[in-house]
Amino acid sequence: MTFTNHHQHGDALRDLIQSLWGTRRFSFYVSSLRTLADEYLLDSPTASGCQLVDPALKGQAASCCTQSQFAGIYALHGLATGGDGLEVAEALMLNVAARQHPGGGFAIPYNRPPKAEQLIDIAEIGAASDSLYLLSLCDSKHPAANVLIAGADSVFSHAAAEAPGAFYKNHTAKHIDVFNGDVYAALTLARAYSLTRNDKYADAVAAVVERLLGTLQQSKNEAWWPYAEDWQGHVVLGNSVAYQATIVCFGRQLLLYLDKELAERWGRALDNALTTVIKHMGYGPSENNEAPVWSRDWENVWEIYLALSDAKPFSRADRYLSNRLERLDIALTDGRGMAWTPTATHVQDRNALTSAFRKSATFGGVLVSWVLTRASIGELKSDQSRRLDLFDLP
Repeated sequence: MTFTNHHQHGDALRDLIQSLWGTRRFSFYVSSLRTLADEYLLDSPTASGCQLVDPALKGQAASCCTQSQFAGIYALHGLATGGDGLEVAEALMLNVAARQHPGGGFAIPYNRPPKAEQLIDIAEIGAASDSLYLLSLCDSKHPAANVLIAGADSVFSHAAAEAPGAFYKNHTAKHIDVFNGDVYAALTLARAYSLTRNDKYADAVAAVVERLLGTLQQSKNEAWWPYAEDWQGHVVLGNSVAYQATIVCFGRQLLLYLDKELAERWGRALDNALTTVIKHMGYGPSENNEAPVWSRDWENVWEIYLALSDAKPFSRADRYLSNRLERLDIALTDGRGMAWTPTATHVQDRNALTSAFRKSATFGGVLVSWVLTRASIGELKSDQSRRLDLFDLP
């Protein structure tokens, strides 16, 4: 597999990844994730693809989101080492393309009755979008590119009639605006814009940002997005460090796609929201700062640590991140089972609520997002231009 002229900065991306490979943690994490995924690779890569299985789903195929995130890890490994990672990644994506919902979305198999109708959730394609984008940078004809564009087009079918820039997270949640779902939608649309330069995607990203700016609840000392509001602006489920961090970490990626004035307002809002996240990390999860009971396992919410990754050295946020990575290092080095094992894994008569395999894939997706944010940002050519993502070395 070779880089194409369609993505002129592919060689710089390869060089960046190879330079990161020289750091102990980056190579350790990517290699550990690849080793884990190899254990659950069902078939040898062929021209018709291959797939991963999730042991928590009783031998079922891993979700399209999980498999896409691991495909990103295989690609990082291949770009860094020159091994077969790119070929395995392509085979995995051929399988994802075959399983992608005809409407373009990704189904979520977790916390569902085993034989229930597929539930298409924006968070599934959104969480995979950076991995799909990285794979698309390897080759403009990569199957991941078509998967990403189809996923972005499916996002428009979730557009909420009640408010511009809002999206229904899934068809069971049309009565509320789940704000992390909006940012997942925006990230998917943004990455599709990078591939197509079609303004319909970038315009939708700007609309989401305007929506989120209007829903951030700011007081003198704190700034919060509640987990969800109804369409009259009443809080349905309250504050969440985990999901606010998700908005912050993926919301940072959107700065590339906004005009200067909107980017400045959005950047300030994200800074304020992150300050609140950092403050409440010191308190631990509670009803006041983590209303969704399913997301109180902050240890395994890797989006929190991605949000903290831009912290100043020796700051409180930097300490939270460093301490968490040190615990991960120990768990991986000691080989204590799966280092990403979540605390809550099963509800009666349903598939697993989540799984260690899914959490490890989430970490892999976060690692890919971190790589993309390490690339330098192109300057605006004019006030009307979109910010383009240029993969020049720092």
